[in-house]
Amino acid sequence: MKMARKLAAEAKIPAPNLYIVGTRKDAPTRSRPGGTPDGTICFTESMLTLEDDEIEAVMAHEMAHIKNRDTLVQMMAATIAGAVAYIAQIAYWSMFSEFESRTSTSIVGLIMIMIFRL
Repeated sequence: MKMARKLAAEAKIPAPNLYIVGTRKDAPTRSRPGGTPDGTICFTESMLTLEDDEIEAVMAHEMAHIKNRDTLVQMMAATIAGAVAYIAQIAYWSMFSEFESRTSTSIVGLIMIMIFRL
């Protein structure tokens, strides 16, 4: 905990919550910034077998994720991508309901669907 407080002070962020989880040997560490300024870092039990300077390096790396709010950015990107896919799906299925009124707008819509469905 002392190491975490020191690294957090250097990064100018609140000290994150630290947890140790018992999982598979090869499971990675995980940071979870969430929507708050303080984050959470989970270490696997196998991380405790590392030297202190190695643990400090991993902890500093995870704190960089917290400081940069990487999880929040990933969540927003996934939400936007999901919304675009959902809109493309709606447009795709709406094309089938307008068989009798094929116009140039329908063709443009079909091209847009082909682009977004990739």
